[in-house]
Amino acid sequence: MDLPDKIITSAPQCRRCGTCCRNGGPALHNEDLGLIGESLIPLSRLVTIRQNEPALNQQTSQLDPDRGEFLKISGAAGCWTCIFWNEAGKGCGIYEERPLECRLLFCEDTSGIERVIGRNLLTREKVPGLEEDIMKAVHLHESACSFLHINDLVARFLADPSALEKLEEISALVRKDLRIRDSFFAARPEMRQNEMFIFGRPLFLVLSPFGFWVVEANNTLDVQFADAQMSRRPAAIS
Repeated sequence: MDLPDKIITSAPQCRRCGTCCRNGGPALHNEDLGLIGESLIPLSRLVTIRQNEPALNQQTSQLDPDRGEFLKISGAAGCWTCIFWNEAGKGCGIYEERPLECRLLFCEDTSGIERVIGRNLLTREKVPGLEEDIMKAVHLHESACSFLHINDLVARFLADPSALEKLEEISALVRKDLRIRDSFFAARPEMRQNEMFIFGRPLFLVLSPFGFWVVEANNTLDVQFADAQMSRRPAAIS
C-alpha cells in the first residue's frame, strides 16, 4: 500500500475564545512571584482569598471554605472576567508573561492545570517588600475577622433564621471589618487602591451569595437576610 509523502497531524490549538478568562483570573503560584510588580501585575490587580473564605468549588459548583490563603488576579468592571482579558482584541494583556495557570490551562486537555491546582500558592506573606504596618494590619484583621468565626455564625443563623442575636453578631463583624479597613487607609490613603490585596473582599460581599445584604440606618450598618436572594455564586472580584 502506498503511503502519502507527508502525514499531517494537527495538535489541538487554543481558539482564543476567552471562555477561561471570563470565568475569572487565575490563582497565583510560587512560580509567579516574579510577575508581581508595577510593570506586570501590580498589587492593585490582585485580590486575596483568605483562609476559610467561602469560594466557588469548580468541581461541585458549591461555595466551600478554602483551606488556605491564596492570591488571585482580580476581575474587571464588577464581573468575573480577568482584568487582563481584552474582549475586542481576543487576547491577554500580559500574554508573554502570563501566570502559571494560564500557561497550563487548555480546555480540551485540563490535565496540566489539574496537577497544580491548590499547590504552592502565593500568599501575602510571600510577597517581598511589604511594609511592616501593612502586615500588622493584615494580622489584626485576620484575628478580628476570622472566617472560622464568620462561617460558624453564618451556619448557626442559617440553621435557625429566628436567632436574631446571631444576625446582630454578623452585623457587628461586618462593621468591624470596615472599621479596620477605614482606619488603615486613613493613615495610608495612597494604599487604598490595594485594598483587595491587603484585606481581601469586604465581608458584606462575601456574605451576599448566602442571602445577606447591608442596609444603613441611623448612621450604622446592619445586615439583613432573605433566603430568596441566595444565588450560591460569589460576588465578583473587581
